[in-house]
Amino acid sequence: MGEPNDGAVGDNRPQHVQVAEHLIKDGLSYGHVIPHDDLRGRFGLQSIAEIEMGTALQFKHDALVYLSLGEGLREYFLSEHQLYLDNVRGQGYRVVPPAEQASLTERKLSDDLAKAFAKARMRIDNIRLSELTAAERREALDKSARMSDLRGMVKSKRRGWG
Repeated sequence: MGEPNDGAVGDNRPQHVQVAEHLIKDGLSYGHVIPHDDLRGRFGLQSIAEIEMGTALQFKHDALVYLSLGEGLREYFLSEHQLYLDNVRGQGYRVVPPAEQASLTERKLSDDLAKAFAKARMRIDNIRLSELTAAERREALDKSARMSDLRGMVKSKRRGWG
């Protein structure tokens, strides 16, 4: 679906913008999955097989570069073309059809909220209360109760979703 590093000579736009425009020119459509290796090539990065032969430090650096470029690409598609790219683990990014976008967004928000509440609960449940003054303990317990109330409100609203 295109040559590695699709940027044209003299094109000063960010790399993710150049790649996005080339993907559109190549006929990107709803439901299409852009494979990670295809994107890596378009960004001028090594394939997964090639980077696995390098050092752990090179692998981490490459992963961060790819993540940054991929996020830029996703944000650009969404804001400039109203195309939502959903990560398909181990495969690539799928162009979400408009009819699925609201439901998928709601489901992802619900998942993110559940994870955020679980992390917060873990943090608040593991405070060394024995090291706090009576006033600090009351404050911590009040915050824990408020967080539980908030979680309950969000959870009841989430039941009506989908």
